[in-house]
Amino acid sequence: HYFVKDSSPLASVFTQEFDSLVASVASDGELTMTLAPGVEVEQVFDRTFRREGDRVVVPFGSVSKGQQKTVLMKLRVPVGVMGERPVADLRLTYRDLVERSDGACSGALALGVREGLEDAPLDPFVAARLERSRTAATLTQVNLLVEQGKMAEAQARLAGRWAELKKAE
Repeated sequence: HYFVKDSSPLASVFTQEFDSLVASVASDGELTMTLAPGVEVEQVFDRTFRREGDRVVVPFGSVSKGQQKTVLMKLRVPVGVMGERPVADLRLTYRDLVERSDGACSGALALGVREGLEDAPLDPFVAARLERSRTAATLTQVNLLVEQGKMAEAQARLAGRWAELKKAE
């Protein structure tokens, strides 16, 4: 998504997007998370996904050289006892456009349960992504309100989000 004041920067936006497609090193990227028993997905932020039993599949599409793609999810993990708890097994599959072959890598996600974990602050990268997601959701809501002619409500929603951002800062 790009936000532009007028049409003058559109040519550079399209050029940037085209250059990104030409620089693609992988296509058909897909992350499959096989959830550990009892783990539940509460929310997947800013990405499409599908459920297949105990698996969550997130399409990544194409990836350009040097590009990073992330997934932000809110999970409910049963903790029970202190120590390391499995959360999910991860598998990333893709089509390697350089080698012209299928590629894959895998790993495991675990949670270290300890006293006072509920009071631990969010990782700064995660906190920033979460705020960005909340802002995008607010902008979507505001656009709908403007389309409905509810300008005062739209302005109030924007002001509320601005206050939340300032507080989070």
